[in-house]
Amino acid sequence: MTPSTPSPTRAVLFLTFTLAACGQKADLSTSPDPAHPTDGVDASPDAESSDVASPDAASPDAPADGLPRVVDMFDDFEDGNLDVNPAGGRFGHWYNYGDGTEGTNAIGVVTLDPATERHETYRQTSKMALRVRASGYTNWGSGYSADIAASSPYDISAYTGLVFWTKSLSATPVTIRVSISDVNSDPRGGRCDKTTGAPKETACYDTFGKVVTLFPGEWSIHVLPFWSLEQQGFGITADALASHQAYSVVIADYMGIAYDYEIDDIGFYIE
Repeated sequence: MTPSTPSPTRAVLFLTFTLAACGQKADLSTSPDPAHPTDGVDASPDAESSDVASPDAASPDAPADGLPRVVDMFDDFEDGNLDVNPAGGRFGHWYNYGDGTEGTNAIGVVTLDPATERHETYRQTSKMALRVRASGYTNWGSGYSADIAASSPYDISAYTGLVFWTKSLSATPVTIRVSISDVNSDPRGGRCDKTTGAPKETACYDTFGKVVTLFPGEWSIHVLPFWSLEQQGFGITADALASHQAYSVVIADYMGIAYDYEIDDIGFYIE
């Protein structure tokens, strides 16, 4: 049973609901550069955001009692592939990455058994989810990421934050870190130094994010308002997430932990 959690306030919201689901692996994807998941064609520091997100970018999902109003579903995996929802002029693809040590990292869209494993999320008809399995990394770990707008900055400032569902298939709770790379932390923004060993004051990849716990045996919802996200302190610093120039959604799995979990219905919400 999931431990009790505080009721939603202006702090990191973490709501837990008991539901059922699991699945089998399919369709794998591998990062072209495991050491630097956000490497790509660098953009000018003055690059304009490719699209401005708004509550009309995708049809709103009717919220259940106590749930946030999801106005833009980034990816619900119902299409069975690793491409994100192209609503609002976006385009991205999930790929995995690692720290270069002898670890194993796999992501794949799975089909949930409609008789016993379908979970009730915003649409209440979820048949697909992303299954993540990772272990054996000894440096900093591994993870997976998807661009919001194909290497271009994208404006998500109209939204309050990020929401998603998870379920751990392991016997014990595990933690992951969910973050958003922006013009300051992503090398494509042209403001940070992606060189290995770059000084703390200029180094890339110190994204704004939050650590969340995945509990076994049930689906849980995680609600992360943008204002609650924090950097880790190893790279270039900023006062807050540059939500008007965001690049990607990044999820990190820590070293020394064996992961087997599902994640689903990743979206942006408004209060």
